[in-house]
This record gives sequence, C-alpha cells and structure tokens, in this order.
Amino acid sequence: MEERIQIDKPSHDLVQIIHFTEDVSLKIHSLLDESDIYRVVIEEFANSKLYNASIVLLTEDGLKLTVVGSSIAPKTLKMAEKVSGLRLKDYMINLNRSSIYRQVVKEGRTLQVNSWDMMAELFSRPLVHLLSKIIDFKNEKSIVTPLKLHGKIIGALTMSSTDLAEYFIPSVKNLARHISTVLELDAHRRALIEKEQRLRTIIDTSPDAIVWIDTTGKITLVNRKGLEITGFSKEDLIGKNFMDVEVLTQESKEKILKALTKRLEGTKTPPYEVEIVTKNGQTIPFEISASPIFEGNKIVGGQSIFRDLRERKKMEEKLRQYSERLEDLVEKRTKELKESEKRYSVLVEEASDGVVIIQDAKIAFVNRRAAEIVGCAREELIGHSFDEFLDEKTCREMQKLYMGRMRGETVPTLREIKIASSTGRDITIETSARLINYHGRPADFAIMRDISERKRAEEERLKLEKLASIGELATMVGHDLRNPLQSIKNATYVLNNELQRLDSSTSIPRKTMKMLQTINDAISYADKIIRDLQDFSGTKRPKLEKNNINAIVKEVLSRVKTPKNVELIMKLGCLPEIEVDKDMIERVFLNLATNGAQAMEKKGGLLIVSTKETKNFVEVSFKDTGIGIPEESMEKLFTPFFTTRAKGMGMGLTTCKKLIDSHGGSIETESEEGKGSTFTVKLPLQPET
Repeated sequence: MEERIQIDKPSHDLVQIIHFTEDVSLKIHSLLDESDIYRVVIEEFANSKLYNASIVLLTEDGLKLTVVGSSIAPKTLKMAEKVSGLRLKDYMINLNRSSIYRQVVKEGRTLQVNSWDMMAELFSRPLVHLLSKIIDFKNEKSIVTPLKLHGKIIGALTMSSTDLAEYFIPSVKNLARHISTVLELDAHRRALIEKEQRLRTIIDTSPDAIVWIDTTGKITLVNRKGLEITGFSKEDLIGKNFMDVEVLTQESKEKILKALTKRLEGTKTPPYEVEIVTKNGQTIPFEISASPIFEGNKIVGGQSIFRDLRERKKMEEKLRQYSERLEDLVEKRTKELKESEKRYSVLVEEASDGVVIIQDAKIAFVNRRAAEIVGCAREELIGHSFDEFLDEKTCREMQKLYMGRMRGETVPTLREIKIASSTGRDITIETSARLINYHGRPADFAIMRDISERKRAEEERLKLEKLASIGELATMVGHDLRNPLQSIKNATYVLNNELQRLDSSTSIPRKTMKMLQTINDAISYADKIIRDLQDFSGTKRPKLEKNNINAIVKEVLSRVKTPKNVELIMKLGCLPEIEVDKDMIERVFLNLATNGAQAMEKKGGLLIVSTKETKNFVEVSFKDTGIGIPEESMEKLFTPFFTTRAKGMGMGLTTCKKLIDSHGGSIETESEEGKGSTFTVKLPLQPET
C-alpha cells in the first residue's frame, strides 16, 4: 500500500522561506540602481504578509546606522512615529548602544534574536512596551545578517517573523549575499562605463588619426584628429562603409580591404602606406598601424591608427634627391660636395629616427640615433653584416627584400621587425627602406624607428580589455551560480533533517550519508571557485589592522586537512605585529598550505611552515617535499586559469598573488621537480602609504 509523505511544519516553513528568498533574488537580478534594489527588497517583504524586513547602512564614519527601508505598513509606521516622536528616515542607530548590530556590522556575525531585545537596546523600556502594542513585535524573532560590497560590510539585513526558526538562517544569509552581488554587479558596470569614457578621451586626444570599423567595413568611430585632418564631419563618415566614402583613393581602399580580410582571418598585418583625400581635394600620405578589436575571443572589428607621413616623405625625398646628385657633385666641385656633405651630416645626425646605409650586405653608415636604438657604438656596427642583429627567420626575409631592391625589383618598403640590442633585450623596429646610390654604387637607405613602447602600449590595452571581460564574466558567473548552489545546499540540509527523523529502527545506508557529504564538499569547492573568480575581478582594498602573523599561521594550519602520510612541522620565529588584512592573509596561507599537502598525497612527506623577520619584511615559507613543479610551468604559475592539476580552475595562486600585491608584498617560488617546492610570502613591516 502506497504511503503518503506528510511534510511537517518546520520543513514546510523552510521550503516556503527558500522559495520566497529565491523569488526576491530573481526580482532584483536585473536592477541597476542601488536605491531600486533596496526598494524592491522591502516591497517584496511587505507584499509577503509573512515576514518583515528592514535594511540599515553604515554612515561614512562607521559609527552609526541609517534606516534605508522597512516593510512595516505605512499606516502602522506613521502611528509609531507619532507616539515615539521620531522619524524613521532621520533616525540613527548608535552602534555603541546596540550590541546586536555591533556584532553584525563590526564582527560579521549572523544572529537570531528576539525582536523585543533589539528594540530594548535602542529605546527606553516604556517606549518599547508602547511600540510593541502598535507594531506587535513582542513574540517576533529576528535574523540579522551583514550586507557587503566588494567584501566590506556596509550594513545589515534584518528579517522578522513570529515563526522564524534557526534553520531559516542559510536562506536569509543567501538573500543578503544576492543583494551584495547585485550591488557589486552595478558597481562593476559603472566602472566599465568609466573605463570606456577614459578610453574614448584618450582616443579623442590622440595626436594621430584613429578610425574603428566593424567586420562589414562600416566606420564606427573617427577621433577628433581624423576629422580635423580630413575636413569631413562625423555625419559624413560614421555608419558608412569605408569603400563608399570619398576619403581614400581607390588603391588605398583595396589595400585596407585586403589587410582587413587578413586580420579577420587572424593574420597580423605590418604597417602600410595609404593616401587620404581631404574634403578640399588635397591628397595626404599616411601610414596605417592596424589591430583587431575583440569582444571576448571574437573579432568584432578593427582599429587603424593613421600617422601623417608628409614630414617623413619630405625628408626621404630630400635624401633621395641628394643621393642621386651626389656622384655628379663629387665630379664637379669637391668643395661644394664637402659643404653639401656637412649639410647632409647635420640633417641625418640630428634626425629623430635612426638612419642606416647597407652596402654589399654590410653596414656602411649609421647615424647617432640608430646606434642609440641598438645600444652599440658606431665602430661596433660599421663593417658588420646586418643579419648579426636578427633572428634566423627575420634574417632570411630581410635578405630577400635587400637582394630584390639591389636587382631593381619592386618590393615592400615598410617593415616591422625585432632586433637584439647589446643588452640582450628585443626591440621592435619599424623600417622604411629605399634604393640609393652611395659612393657610386647601389645601397639600401633605411630609416628605422623604435616602436617598442607603442607595441607594449597596444599589448597593455588588449590585456586590459581581456581582464575587463574576465572581470565582468566572473561577477556574472558568481551571481548566477550561487542561487542554484544554495538551493542544492538547502535541499541536502532538508534531506539530512528528514533522515535524522527516521525511526531508530530504520537503518540509513552509509553510502547515502557519504553521498550527501560528497554533495556538501562539492558545493564548498564550487563556492571557493566563485570566490576566487570574484576576488580576482574585484578591486577590494585590504583592511589593515595590527596582527600576529604566527597566530594566523597556527590558526590556518589547524584547519588544513593533511593526509596521514604527511607530517606538518612549524618553525616560527620571533615576529613583531604588522598591519595586514587578516581575512586576506588567512586565505593566502590556507591556499599555499593546502597546495603543499596535496603535492604529497601519493608519496607522503614533510610540510614545513616557517616564519622569520628580515630587514624590511616578515617572511612566511611553505616548503613541501612533494613532486615539485616542471621548469616550463614556473613562469606561468601566477597566470589566470593556468593549473597543473586535473581538478582545479587555476585561480588559487593568481588570487594569492593579487592579495599579497595589494599589501605591497610579494610571493617567491623555488622548486625542483621530484624534490619539492617552497613558496615564500614577504609582507612589509611598514605598510605602503
């Protein structure tokens, strides 16, 4: 005979509060304004008729709380204000008078208390008695939990009901976390808007013309310099296909189309020359440096930087004309040649770009700037083959171009290459080469410009765009995953309760309890991944307070789960107290200690944690005798999403480094494959100002 399962009142109440808090979370999910978030939460509680809620926020000095919303019925609230002579929106809760609120906002605790006790801390007993008759909170209980923004407590959420039970606490805390996450998402969106505005300001004030086009060839942005040079207005250009506007010569349009097609296929394109036709009909030569624009991993367009070549063309033309006349002038008038050579020397020597003449595949002349770029004296360059400063692949390409010019063939003049300086540092060079007559014989005349800083700036821009995308994704993923995770956790909690209530004669399979524990462990692991992602993407500043590092080490190691075959050894030196954010440092130490223990799961070994004071730092070392780290992985250890473990997101060490960097410290790593690793955290004795 089939039995009907009856849900008792506690379980029914728990399911009801879970559904209610999930509904409130969904209602505020898409809100973008802080005041709207608070307003909707209060309205949902008021409409529920089952629970009451209030939200309070810390003042700037952190000593008081202001009430930003309460779900008490307006009529009841107005009567209570009249009796007490107080206005709720003007009332300030002094934390020195309220131990309940002080524990919540200062210590981060979640409390279940009698509503009467909360009111008794704030008002005189006669007034509390009178207010209880109006608001009817005598038999109510309240759960008070912190509200946070970027990990910092900003206030508290209070939920009250006559049927409130301790097992409601996870749902109330979960709702507070959802409110905090939506607030963080709102703050993150505002920060992205500010970044976009700063980027547009940089683009608009650039001395070079900058143009953006989408994948269909439509112009989406032209900066102020571009409009100024061409004489066209935004209306003339924006939204139109670059092939249809009369701002480029036909040959230049074909060049840009060809380069755009290559970039969309993922192929890099070197700088190249085009001609722009201004609104008044003037033709101006420009050099284009182009790069793709990404949204995530998808190319959505291209950015082109146009550099005016008129001055460089003038210099090249003057030098070309002079070179052609040089031989005739030598034959006609030696004196005039010397005077002309003097003028030439001044022009070339004082040029802001490097000048190199290559003849018979050897360097015949370099000016001062070229020697500075390479980092060598002229004597170390002249007479040497130019391929000594190039890698094998680049050398073959440059030799092919050089020999082509020597044969009179038409070959590309502009080229972007890397050369090795005397210090061993790779320098990115932009070269423009022409065939000239030098001392009566053909030679390569090359102008070289160091564009290393420009390339680094472009790489930094791409890196910032990527990190901004990761940051936005991390916040959204964290917000969207926490809701189902909490539902799973609440479900396991209900199952545990139901299993505990079974008749003692009923045997509960060990496998069932083990699987429930496995679910709880998986939830904790997923929650850690979410916290790592949010810490990586967030901008939380450490809350510096005097702390004993040895005490933190002991507390963390007491929580580390080590295999039976791993021995934990502490060697703690005598340390002064230093200012750190205790929560952040605990997370770093726990991550490093856990990594060390996990590295020895199979063969066992020693995990030695030691502390000492050096000249300007406190050093904490985590040394294991585990499997070690491969040499090729050492440089990537702190790279986001890099991991050598099958189970892991690759965010642990990245987050550790970010938290220690925020303290002005560092993490140093030593490892020998097969013998173990040592991670040393260095924290400054005096915090950076």
